[in-house]
Amino acid sequence: MSHWSTAYIGLPFAHGGRTRDGLDCWGLVRLVYADQLGIELDPLDGYATRLERLRIAGMLSEQAAQGPWRRLAGEKIKPFDVVSFTIAGAASHVGVVVDWRDMLHVTEGETSGLAPHSEGQWARRLIAAYRHVDR
Repeated sequence: MSHWSTAYIGLPFAHGGRTRDGLDCWGLVRLVYADQLGIELDPLDGYATRLERLRIAGMLSEQAAQGPWRRLAGEKIKPFDVVSFTIAGAASHVGVVVDWRDMLHVTEGETSGLAPHSEGQWARRLIAAYRHVDR
């Protein structure tokens, strides 16, 4: 039996995409949560620019104070937690934790895949990890 994450590797990037035909980092998080956990997340549709992607990371931070996301403080991350990162100095990228080392994510110009969240370039850019209260 293959790991759940293999079904999401190789999906194409598309700005504002919310389907397997093309998705952005938040679209990938939404797809995984719907398919694997049965949790429907806010689509955050309608962003047109990279600056508007800041809404995604900002939404996680804001909702951590009131739900449905809880910011992890001193806890070990677990599969399906969401990690947020800076790109070009701004909080604008998210990924889904696969295990203690890797996350599933997608960036512009690439297809979705696994990358270490706990070491290398992404570890240096890590802002926070969040857990959805319904899981």
